[in-house]
This record gives sequence, C-alpha cells and structure tokens, in this order.
Amino acid sequence: MNEDLGDTKAAFFDGKKKELSRTAKLTGIALFSSVAIVLGLTVKIPFFPANTGLYFEIWEIPIVIAFLIIGWESGIYAALVNFVALLLIFPGQIPAGPLYNLLAVISMLIGVNAGQWLASKAKGPNPALLVFLATLFGVIFRVATMTVVNSLLVPLPPPLGFNIPFQGVLALLPIYALFNAITALYTIPLAYGGVRAVALRYRLRTPIALEKSGS
Repeated sequence: MNEDLGDTKAAFFDGKKKELSRTAKLTGIALFSSVAIVLGLTVKIPFFPANTGLYFEIWEIPIVIAFLIIGWESGIYAALVNFVALLLIFPGQIPAGPLYNLLAVISMLIGVNAGQWLASKAKGPNPALLVFLATLFGVIFRVATMTVVNSLLVPLPPPLGFNIPFQGVLALLPIYALFNAITALYTIPLAYGGVRAVALRYRLRTPIALEKSGS
C-alpha cells in the first residue's frame, strides 16, 4: 500500500504512526453522530407486526462506521451522543426508549469487535471472512443482550418499561429477537461497505480494503 497519503489524508493523521489526531477523532465523532441523528429522525420503516412499536432504521450505520474507521472509543462516544439526542428530541414510546437503543448498539459493537479479533487469527487478510464473522457475532451479541434486557425491563412500569406482564413479554421475545437480528444483519455489512469505500478512496489501512490495496 502506498504510504504517501497525500495532503488531504495527511490532515487526518499525526506523524508516521498514521494514528488519527485528537482533533480528527472529535471531528469524526461529531460528523458521524450528526448523520446518525438526522437519519434517526427521518428514516423509519415499521416492523411487522406494527403494534410492537419497532422500526427498522439506518442511523446505526454511521455509528458502526465511526467505530470501524476511528476506533472503539469513538464508536461508543458517537452512540452516547445519539443516546442523549434521542432523549431530548425523540425518546419514543417511553422515556427510556433510547436506553434500549444504546444497549443494542453497544452490544452489537462488542460482537463486531469479537468477530474482527477472530478474523485476525486467520492466515492472511480475508475481507469476506472478516465481514461474515463481525456480522455473525454482532447478531449473536445483540440478540443475546437484548433478550436479557427486554426480559428485565419491559415488564417494568414506565419510564423504564412498558408494564407488560412477564408472560406477555415471553411471547414477545422471539419477535424482539428477530427484529434485532435483522437490524444487525443489514447494519453491519452496510457499515463495512461504507468503510471500504472510504478506505479505498483515501488509501486508509483498514482490513476491509486489503483485497484492493495490495497491503
């Protein structure tokens, strides 16, 4: 891979380590958080059955991209910024709604990180394996975490829960699990697609771009 990142790309790095500068990280967090907030307010597709109050959205994609390009902390910070924005602007059916979103996103990022770690143990770069494992573990971690969260919080009265009897919650858990699985299944690959486009355009050293960069 060409080590000369050029004037545009050099502005995002400090020295030879090619590490993102503090200013670039903060700028990236602000940028991806802003995109996530806008998408969260504008793109909502009801999940069948509609009375679950669940929506397929794409605001999580910029947060995953921030996590993959800028780093773990930046992804978490972007998720937290979006959490606060949702609390203030659009909490949903209950005030604690954004908390469910935050836990879902963080658990998914942990799964993505686990998948990336496992993929790094393979012999040589394998972008397809990377995306597969990151998506697989992202789905598993998200579904498992939110199954526990929903079991504990949904039966509670507002603002934390929906005051649904536990037996009713048990009937809803498969629906919640399906929703979270589908959300992770499209969010993670689309985020990797965005990362790959940026990495190839600016010649960034990211695993997802290795098959084209020749690193």
